[in-house]
Amino acid sequence: MKKSILSKSATAFKFGAALAGLCITACGDDSSSASQSSQDSYEYTRGNALETAVFQYAAESLGENSDSTISVPFYHVLGIDSADKKDIRVWTYIWDIDYVLRGDTLDTEFASEQSGVFHLKKNGNTYSVLSFDSLVFEAKHDPAEKLFGKYYKDYRAYKYNDFEQAPERTAIVADFVKKNDIPATMYCDYGYDPIQIFPDKKEPAKHTKSEIVAIYSAPQVQDTYSNTDNNTTIIYFYEDNTYRQYILQNGEILPYTEGSIQSDEPVDFMKNEPVMINVDGYYKDGKELTDVRVSFYVDLEDKEAYRLYPIKANKDKEVVAAFMQADKQKLVKADSSVEMLTTMWFYYEDGTFEQYALIDNEQNVLFSSGDYSIKGNFSTKNSVLTIHRTKKYKDGKGLSDYESEHDYEIGALEFIKVYPEK
Repeated sequence: MKKSILSKSATAFKFGAALAGLCITACGDDSSSASQSSQDSYEYTRGNALETAVFQYAAESLGENSDSTISVPFYHVLGIDSADKKDIRVWTYIWDIDYVLRGDTLDTEFASEQSGVFHLKKNGNTYSVLSFDSLVFEAKHDPAEKLFGKYYKDYRAYKYNDFEQAPERTAIVADFVKKNDIPATMYCDYGYDPIQIFPDKKEPAKHTKSEIVAIYSAPQVQDTYSNTDNNTTIIYFYEDNTYRQYILQNGEILPYTEGSIQSDEPVDFMKNEPVMINVDGYYKDGKELTDVRVSFYVDLEDKEAYRLYPIKANKDKEVVAAFMQADKQKLVKADSSVEMLTTMWFYYEDGTFEQYALIDNEQNVLFSSGDYSIKGNFSTKNSVLTIHRTKKYKDGKGLSDYESEHDYEIGALEFIKVYPEK
């Protein structure tokens, strides 16, 4: 399984390609195994003529075709140079994937990366492939940097982002299945749960009766395909062993993934024991929730520095409300410059609160603490929250004595309310 979460590495809270080398699977019903006819009987078309040429070439020239397998390559176009109509270059991320139909499931039989650059010629309204420069992997060097050139960063970002890959791969399989009348409703990679080819629209989970049991914030570790800079990730784990991940990107806090911890028992986060995470939802562009299926191990001991709750000081407290706000908290630094900080507010059942802030976009600090009272409740917009600060962070001095009191109407706060959701 994959190992990745909250780590300043190339695989930080992302999972790389789910496919790797030879995969013999048995997700479908072996008793219903169907024998496919020749590859030539299948139609390889996509949304436009250029992608159709790429798709067909990848299936017929790069695939391991046989009478018993169906080749449905997964590809993603990274860039196109069409200045020379006699030599149109298309930089493409490709996995050659061969399936066997077992029952209603396309099981991955073989998979290997075949990324590279296509050279095509336009013939009227169609395209023909002249040649293909394939990526040849070497033990000591990464040939992709030279082959992909200015698209190398895009190649790396896409290669290690299953959240972007999963919906595109599903769309390609769905298109192929429909056009060729293949009686498949799922596809499956070895060691993973099957994925619906025609999934129902996914709705976000609602954590209305489940308490927050752990909160992690890791500065500048999460990159996404839409923004390859590293972003801060904030993850909330709930009593029912579910989680939701947010990222700080371009001055906004956006939902990113959600899923569950694979465990029959509640996790004791203070023990830092390894856990297995199942990701089943990805928010594309922070908005539309897309179905994905990715699993990976997390070594919580390595992530202790990123845990904000529970820690020794607050482990016996229960979170009753949590809010986040991007770039709104003012900090006057020792050199008189001003930094606007992203903050996370945690309100506890005992009437105390803690405010954490992201300093210099790379360090979590306890920014303020104190007590609070509320007229109403955190779920009602016209409720009034009174915050009494007794400690506040000062640049160069750390958490210092402080005294202030402010009233806020819950509905007027420009915050993301993480919990309670209703």
